[in-house]
Amino acid sequence: MKVLGVKSDKRCKVFNCDKRRGSYCCYYCERILSCVNRCENVPSKCGLVRE
Repeated sequence: MKVLGVKSDKRCKVFNCDKRRGSYCCYYCERILSCVNRCENVPSKCGLVRE
């Protein structure tokens, strides 16, 4: 199932999204500004993106 408003399905090694119910990277999600519980990391610096 494709979730509307999402740029990518890139995953994170440690963060778990409450809304999407999975380990999605917040940096690539278009809904990041409306989230109250989001990750503040940038993938190029944290290195936690799962490909």
